[in-house]
Amino acid sequence: MKKLRIGARDSRLSRIQVDIVARKIKQTLGIECEFVPIKTKGDIDKTKSLKDFKSPGVFVKEIELALLSREIDLAVHSLKDLPCEMDSNFEIIAVVEREDPRDVLVSKDGVGFYQLKPNAKVGTSSLRREVHLKNLRDDIQVVNIRGNIETRLSKIESEGLDGVVLAYAALKRLNLDSYVSYIFDVNEITPCPGQGAICIECLKDSPYKSILSKINDTDAYIQTQFERLVLKFLGGGCHSSIGVFCKTDQDKIYAFASLLRGDKLVKASIEGDKADFLSLANKLSNMLKS
Repeated sequence: MKKLRIGARDSRLSRIQVDIVARKIKQTLGIECEFVPIKTKGDIDKTKSLKDFKSPGVFVKEIELALLSREIDLAVHSLKDLPCEMDSNFEIIAVVEREDPRDVLVSKDGVGFYQLKPNAKVGTSSLRREVHLKNLRDDIQVVNIRGNIETRLSKIESEGLDGVVLAYAALKRLNLDSYVSYIFDVNEITPCPGQGAICIECLKDSPYKSILSKINDTDAYIQTQFERLVLKFLGGGCHSSIGVFCKTDQDKIYAFASLLRGDKLVKASIEGDKADFLSLANKLSNMLKS
């Protein structure tokens, strides 16, 4: 069989994620892969805040166009970058791995979040993180920052920040987790739906669907599908204030979600049978709406 062409963003983290998928495909299916780097709108425009982009999928659109034109055979994404309302041409075939989905603080002096000085300046590009940070400490000054992980870490010095909030999974994959000063519990900052997960996206009529589905991690798939369903039912996008966290244990689901309603952060939790994840996602979203 010919080499499979994997399209993904051209960053160090993205390349690591592609390597994870390529190794899995090689080990499980015996098929070689090659990487096709693709620049997305979100990568090209590094000055605009993510919440100011008018259309969803700022890190995926150009990759999906490459799928449509058959320049690549599959796409590898950080699942949190994919809009919950996907174009009908595409499908998530597999979720191959999920790292720790929590958010973390990297601080200038290595101190924890609650030890930061009064009115500390904390960098993030996420509205969800901003809302949660302000809920935990209303004195925190949130500074919008963009760029890859290494760039955002460097902005602690270059922009005089007291710290930055990042995804734990990204730091772990880049072997930068020794910089972590504080790990936020999901009750403190609820993760972005799909955070920490790597997914494979294909065309719905792709001839590789059936073989690639063999590397799907069932629990990671159910967890992230649940989280994305809650986001969809609440009408939120990738850059909304909505956080959803789902964990699975044998046949059970345990989930927690939060969103900003008016000026109040509303939280809700639910548990039930894994087989009922669709109705549980619907119930959890209704709990947040009411």
